[in-house]
Amino acid sequence: TSIWQGLLYVALFGLGSIAGMALFSAAITIPMRSAKAITRAHNGLQLAIGGGTAALGLFTVVSSAGF
Repeated sequence: TSIWQGLLYVALFGLGSIAGMALFSAAITIPMRSAKAITRAHNGLQLAIGGGTAALGLFTVVSSAGF
């Protein structure tokens, strides 16, 4: 493998990550838009999404640290 193949791999990985995050963000906005009229449901969805994201981040940190 050459350095150019490695750089191409990293670039494709980065573009794929960006595209995946964009699609996931779009998927999250669909229920958020429909629930915005209902304040309690909107707040509940925000709490659930925020909590899930924080839990996933904490899990990633802990598993990366080797605990």
